[in-house]
Amino acid sequence: MPTKTQNTETAEYIADELIQKSKTPKMANKVFLLVEDTDDRDVFFSKFNKNIVEFRPIKGCGRVTDDSDKFDKIIQILNQNHIKHFAIKDSDFNRVLHISPKFDNLFYTDCHDVEMMCFHCKETIIEIFENFSQNYDASLVKQIFADLEFLSKFKCLNIENDCGYNFKGYAVLDKNGNINKHILSDFTMLENEIQTRSSITNSISLSDIDCFFSNCSIPNLEYEITNGHDFYSVFCCYFRKKSGKRDFCEKHLRPTMCACFRMEHFVKTQLFQNISAWATSNSLGNIFA
Repeated sequence: MPTKTQNTETAEYIADELIQKSKTPKMANKVFLLVEDTDDRDVFFSKFNKNIVEFRPIKGCGRVTDDSDKFDKIIQILNQNHIKHFAIKDSDFNRVLHISPKFDNLFYTDCHDVEMMCFHCKETIIEIFENFSQNYDASLVKQIFADLEFLSKFKCLNIENDCGYNFKGYAVLDKNGNINKHILSDFTMLENEIQTRSSITNSISLSDIDCFFSNCSIPNLEYEITNGHDFYSVFCCYFRKKSGKRDFCEKHLRPTMCACFRMEHFVKTQLFQNISAWATSNSLGNIFA
C-alpha cells in the first residue's frame, strides 16, 4: 500500500486502502459511498442502508492541491479496478457552468452543496426555526441571498473565466461577528478586497457579471450559486439578533439541520432519483434506509 507523506493521504493511498478493504469478508456484499467530508457523511448517514453502504469521507483526511481532482482520481482508480462504489459530490457551480459528472457513479448534490440542498427543503428550514423556538421567517432567507448575491456571482464567474481571484480566507463576517455589508453590497469594494490577496489573470467587472447572469436560465439560481458555509455564517448572524442567542453559531445549526433533513425530504431530491436509478441498473438491492 502507498504510504502517507507529510500527513497527507493521496488519491492513490485512499484508492488502494479501499481496494484492499474490498477484499475483506466485511465488504463481500457492500458498496463504498465516497463523500467529500465528515459533515456530508453526517447528513447522509441515516439515509442509506448500513448493511450495504460503507461510507468513506475524502476531505479532512489530507489535502492535495485540488480536492476536486483528488476526488475524481480516486473514482477513476476504483472504476479501473472494478471496486463497487459510488460518490456524492457538491455541485458547486457545475450546473450553472454546464459541467456534467465525469463518471456515471458520481452524483452531484441538488443545489450548490449539501448545506444548500438541505435549506432548499422548506419543511427542513421551517423545522430548524421551530427547533430554536422561532417562527419561520422567509424574509430572512431572502435577505441572506441578497446579502451574498455579489459574492456568489463573483465566485462563479471567477471559475468560469479562470481569473485567479483568491477567496480563501475571506470572511463574510467581520471580527465582531457582524456581516460585512459595506463590502458585500458594493461590488467595487468587494473586488478590490479580493484582488489584494490574489494574482489575477483577468479582472471581473459588475457589467461582466450582469452580462453572464442575464443569460442564465438555471432554476433556483440563488441556491445553485450560494456557498452553504457563506449562507450558514450570515444565517447565524441574523439568527443571533433575532433570537437573542448571542453564542449561536454553525456548530449549533449543523446538527439540527442534519436531524431536520429527513428521509422523506431526501427522496424528493434529484440526487435520490439519480442514485436510485443507478443502483437499480447495477442490481445493488435496496441501498437506502
